[in-house]
Amino acid sequence: MSHQHKGLLFGAASLAAIACLAPFGQAEEAAKAEPAKPAVRVQAVPAIPLMKATKLAEPRGLQPAAQVACTDGECPTCEACEAGTCTDANCPAKLAAQTVSVELSAAGSDAELGTPTHHQTKILKANQEGLESTKLNCFCMTLDGRVLAGCGTDESNGEIRVFDSNGDYVESWKTPVMVEAINVRASDGQVFVAGNGKLVMLDDAGNVKLEKQSPHASVSEEQAAKMREAVIAQLTQRVEMYKQQAKIYDQQIDTYTEKVKELKAKLEAQDEDAEDEDAERVRKMLTQQITQFERVKTSLEKTRELWDQRIEQLGDAEPSDEDIQNQIKSQIARKLAVASISAVGDKVYVACSESVGYGYCVWAISDDFESGEELVGDLRGCCGQMDVQANAQGIYVAENSRDRVICYGFDGEEVVYWGHAARDGIRGFGSCCNPMNVAFGPQDTVYTAESGTGRIKQYSSKGELLQVVGSADLVPGCKKVSIGVSHDGNRVFMLDITRDHIVMMDRIPADERAAMVAQAAAAEKAANEPEEDEAKNTQASTTAIQVLRALVPAN
Repeated sequence: MSHQHKGLLFGAASLAAIACLAPFGQAEEAAKAEPAKPAVRVQAVPAIPLMKATKLAEPRGLQPAAQVACTDGECPTCEACEAGTCTDANCPAKLAAQTVSVELSAAGSDAELGTPTHHQTKILKANQEGLESTKLNCFCMTLDGRVLAGCGTDESNGEIRVFDSNGDYVESWKTPVMVEAINVRASDGQVFVAGNGKLVMLDDAGNVKLEKQSPHASVSEEQAAKMREAVIAQLTQRVEMYKQQAKIYDQQIDTYTEKVKELKAKLEAQDEDAEDEDAERVRKMLTQQITQFERVKTSLEKTRELWDQRIEQLGDAEPSDEDIQNQIKSQIARKLAVASISAVGDKVYVACSESVGYGYCVWAISDDFESGEELVGDLRGCCGQMDVQANAQGIYVAENSRDRVICYGFDGEEVVYWGHAARDGIRGFGSCCNPMNVAFGPQDTVYTAESGTGRIKQYSSKGELLQVVGSADLVPGCKKVSIGVSHDGNRVFMLDITRDHIVMMDRIPADERAAMVAQAAAAEKAANEPEEDEAKNTQASTTAIQVLRALVPAN
């Protein structure tokens, strides 16, 4: 589905024109759908157009970068970079062109596959001594390995706090928006930020190059009409929904009333003159149960009264203008929010809530922020999270409520997906609504991050599990757990959004990990030995029977 949107921009003027309703109740929970089948599926589609990684057209409205010679310590993307004569070891073009010479493949055994390759070594704290306290929302990595931590609570205090490749704080860049989502384009190191309904492009030194209202923050007149209809219908249906909730409480109150009555009858039937320990114990137990059930019944009755008050306040009246306006503000905030952003070639991809309903969608936007269209829709996500990352292979989405990673071509057609929910083991995605986030590593491998467990895994671009990378120490919960991978794969970062910090994980030394793999293999073998012994005994018994039968004389 693809819609070109050249409609109303959300703002003060549109409040009167578009009456829309933020979904009542827990919209994120309603967004959950049936999980995908536990398999990797590849669908034949037209080849994905690969975009050139260099010499991209300059966004309209910008002047080309000055063509200057590179010097150590200060390296713009210039002629020297493109010619390969740059002398700076951290040259973005040079780092982007580097590849890992070792051919990647799945681990040779389950013991090796499940043994982590990385361990936690450092914490990058967004709130440093001497800096104003802030909220960490997201992060990404630059081509030279720096970590850009997107911070802020509103557009007045948006900033990016910069850490070097070793995780040490360096500096802060002010941004014109609260940084909701951030990413770096692999071809030139340009930084893309989304926040407050706007898109911002910065260079790799933090200078703002472009700032505009995002095309996703507008809707067509047809969509506006549908949103208004949905608002009125939902507001009108609130009374009926409240009445249904009240009935549920009535049923629960009746249930506990009957339980209390039954327990009192049992207590009255007890022989009060009996003085033995068993009789006293039974009377005490019944008395305690009656007290407990009466407390529950009283609590239910108080909540039931609240539902009655809500029903009385609303009555059967039509929704007021004030109700509609309040819901408009809430819905606008929900639609403007960007869950993630990524850029490849001359397109920027943002994941956001759909205009109508509970799902998410991916917009493809020109990198001058002038135009855009909805490329993929009907995605299912939980807790406000839908991560989209794009590279030359396609657009990868961590569709967490369907427990899968799905890749789309640049035409919006499905290419491949993989994943399933799993309570244990390493081949599925554990905990609630995972994977939450994805990132790219060496040779276009795909890294996945799971909230709740803090586990990171590495897959091929087609979904083959290559390795468990490790598990970060996170505050558990259903939330964003962004990840970043160094160009050589030796260092991995993971967001702990609750603690406002980023976990750094380094590769475990080869000899140490070899010992870990051997230990895991030994444990696996020991666990399987009883089954092997039983199989040997069964085979021995069968052989013995065959020998005895051979000794029986023929008739």
